Amino acid sequence: NVAVTGTLTQGGKLVANTFFVTANVPQGATASDFDGLFFIAPIACKVVSVKERHAVAGGDGGAVTLMLKKVPSGTAKAAGTDCLAAGIDLKATADTNQSGTLHATAANYTLAAGDALGLVPTGTLTALDGVTVTVELQKV
Repeated sequence: NVAVTGTLTQGGKLVANTFFVTANVPQGATASDFDGLFFIAPIACKVVSVKERHAVAGGDGGAVTLMLKKVPSGTAKAAGTDCLAAGIDLKATADTNQSGTLHATAANYTLAAGDALGLVPTGTLTALDGVTVTVELQKV
């Protein structure tokens, strides 16, 4: 899903300044449901914000988090670069928006054309359900 906003024009055509991409993890989320990437950047851009919401919080006794990764072409998702300062807590209150904090190093969340974004969970995802992540990106 992509939503585009912007007022810049180039050659008489609207050129988006910011846009949004959304990843939805199916009901009954398991670690394998997070496989793959959900966005490949068509242009150079940077992450502006990350929002996450889940329908059912993870119930495991240990930490359960979600990291947004920048993944260049030819790189495995797990070896990608963390875009956030810390993983988003998947045990937080259900049906409540959470905002991820961007990494202190801008290069971590700045994408070249062809870089991708992926989600990597940590911990045991017991009971976690209905995860949606929306990433706002800005053209650079």
